[in-house]
Amino acid sequence: MTSKNAGVKGVDRLSVNIKYMINYAGNCLTNQNGDINYVHDILSDESKCEFILGIDTVLCDSMKYADVILPDMFRFEQNTQIGTGGDNAYMITGTPCTTPKFERKTAFEMAQLIADKMGTKDKFDEGKTEEQWIRDLYEQARAKNAALPTFEEAQEKGVVVTKGKKKISMEKFIADPVASALDTPSGKIEIFSEKLLKDTVGWEVAKDDTVSGLDTMAPVPAYIPEWYGVESTTDEYPLALGGFHYRGRLHSSWGGIEELKEVNPQEAWINPADAEPRGIKQGDTIHVKNEFGTIELLAKVTPRVIPGMVAISQGAWHDADMSSSDHKARLDKGGSINTLTTHRPSPLSKGNPQHTNICEVVKA
Repeated sequence: MTSKNAGVKGVDRLSVNIKYMINYAGNCLTNQNGDINYVHDILSDESKCEFILGIDTVLCDSMKYADVILPDMFRFEQNTQIGTGGDNAYMITGTPCTTPKFERKTAFEMAQLIADKMGTKDKFDEGKTEEQWIRDLYEQARAKNAALPTFEEAQEKGVVVTKGKKKISMEKFIADPVASALDTPSGKIEIFSEKLLKDTVGWEVAKDDTVSGLDTMAPVPAYIPEWYGVESTTDEYPLALGGFHYRGRLHSSWGGIEELKEVNPQEAWINPADAEPRGIKQGDTIHVKNEFGTIELLAKVTPRVIPGMVAISQGAWHDADMSSSDHKARLDKGGSINTLTTHRPSPLSKGNPQHTNICEVVKA
């Protein structure tokens, strides 16, 4: 990973491989990552990442790759504080409704114990307990907003809502573009970005990552076809495939609960115009496949998805026998869309472009 191919900051390249990972409260090693089969091959090679610490409340698919698993605490077992701004700002102060069982620790306590072993405990916690940190941070917010109740009152109420004034984007800049210049080289809204043009000179840019003829990122807004988008369908994989968020899960959270899966089955939405020539009817068990893998799930035949497009909700728990070295033999019966997505990052932001794919659908 270098500054030219992966956006590494501060140095030209990483001097060592990633040797140790802490995966806390996230099914992101596999389930929420592009191309699960590719990720499996990497994580199974212990000459690469040598140790993975997993922390979660459930044995999700990502936890299967951890060398050590620590059981996390649920939110309802500990003090929490969640807040957001906006026109109607709110804050939730959670207090435990039950005592922690067994030897489990909060994330703060885990980090505190690790810092202690590394000789940096005092620098980490500054001599304060977790409860003291929560109270101090609340008091800092209260010092800026006198309308907030005392900490004890906030705990008693549970939810505190405050009405704010409506916000206009870039209001100060609109009123005075000179005195309130934007954080751009020109201080203005830029359609052409000279900084982007200069900063991406020398990047390892694939031909299909930018406008034809340029060896940098496009410095003006431009449409660049996705690598596995509707323009790149083939005879083998003639359908576009997109993902969406589902009512039965929060990303992959609660995706392993059988009662929820029963009322929210994992389905592939397919238009009747595409289902009929494939002999697919509502409720059929089908396979959706492409060069990255194959998943098994139910067919939802509906005109609510356009012809030529298949839609599958993201977050379903991956469930495949990964013992084979052949990707095509690892049939994912959990129906995770990330069995079918690419691991190639988007060219500028280095994100996972997982909602643009191509596929074929057949009866199982």
